[in-house]
Formats: sequence, C-alpha cells, structure tokens
Amino acid sequence: DSTTLQAYPLDGGRIYAASLILLFKMNPIKAAKTTAITAMLLSSGMILYAIISFLKSTGGSGLLLGVVGAFVLYNSSELFKSAKNNSLEGHPIFGRECYQNAGGNTTQNEIGDVPAQSDSAAMA
Repeated sequence: DSTTLQAYPLDGGRIYAASLILLFKMNPIKAAKTTAITAMLLSSGMILYAIISFLKSTGGSGLLLGVVGAFVLYNSSELFKSAKNNSLEGHPIFGRECYQNAGGNTTQNEIGDVPAQSDSAAMA
C-alpha cells in the first residue's frame, strides 16, 4: 500500500523490520538499528516539513504530521538505544523467538519438522 509510512513503530516500519530479518537474513540487532535509523531520518523530515508548513501559514495540516513525526522519532530513538545496549529480549518485534532464529546464523524449521497431531487428539 502506497499510503503506509515505512517508519517504525507504524505498520510500514514493522513490515520493513520483519523483511530485513526474514528476507535479507539480517541479524535482529543490526535490523533494529537499521530500522531505527531509517525511522529517525523519516521522522526528522516529517517534523521539518511540519515546521516549514507552520511558518508559511499553510494551515494546520502540517501540525498532525509534526506530532506523528515526534512520536516516530521518540519510539525509534528508544529502539536504537535498546539495540545499542543489546537489550531487545522483551521487544514486541525483535524479541520474538521466530525473529531471533531467522536472522543469520540459525536455520529455520521445515514444515516437516512440526510434530503430527495424534489421531486421538484429532477426534476430540
């Protein structure tokens, strides 16, 4: 969707972060730092645009963009600090076990590795 902003913690940023790990096999710490830096750059642009539009008196349309930009900047800077300190264990995206195992050194489980359901459990 072209209307999805690719900045963490918004939906587009979460998709971006997951694709760095799952598609590009990036280490979760490196993916978190990359996601945070990208989001900080985007949010800085949003805030700058909001300030310029406010100073040009083009109306209040830039005000909401500035608020969203500040929200994104705060959350992405917190993510960067957590990644820098290597403390992403409880993080809702980067702390997930599926992402920890997907990025880089470990192999993902094959579908055949999932244990089959027993006949008695299937009939219940």
